[in-house]
Amino acid sequence: MGLYEQRVLSAQDKVARALVTKHSQEAALMVAVSPLAVADMLLVAWRNFHLMTKIANVYGIQLGVKARFSLLKMVLTNMALAGASEAMTDVGFDVLSVNLAGRVSGRVAKGWGVGLLTARLGLKTMTLMRPLPWHGQAAPSLSQLRRELVKRLMGKSQTATP
Repeated sequence: MGLYEQRVLSAQDKVARALVTKHSQEAALMVAVSPLAVADMLLVAWRNFHLMTKIANVYGIQLGVKARFSLLKMVLTNMALAGASEAMTDVGFDVLSVNLAGRVSGRVAKGWGVGLLTARLGLKTMTLMRPLPWHGQAAPSLSQLRRELVKRLMGKSQTATP
């Protein structure tokens, strides 16, 4: 089992982790740019379900009906959290009459939060789809993915500004 984990699963874990990082970055950017809460929730749900399907394919798992319902439940929970944070921030901005700079930084913070929710969902999916429990190597943590997300987002913002 250790040999299988070292030779096969480590490569699959690397691909799955790259997918999680990529999708969480894309979710963060989409939410930061999108002005509508409904669009945010739908984008997050669609991207998260797509991420889960890709992770299942990486590990060679064919999802059945029960697994798809379980994944759908996880996506809906993630979507509800993204929508709730959107609504709370919008109400807070309206009550406090925050200026444009405050609204922009709020959008960035919401994007960041949704990116972390996507990363968390991706890690949970990796753990569920992985044929063996994490044993020989340490399971990826949310803090590791958070650092990778910050690095990628900062790299994007530095290349976007002249």
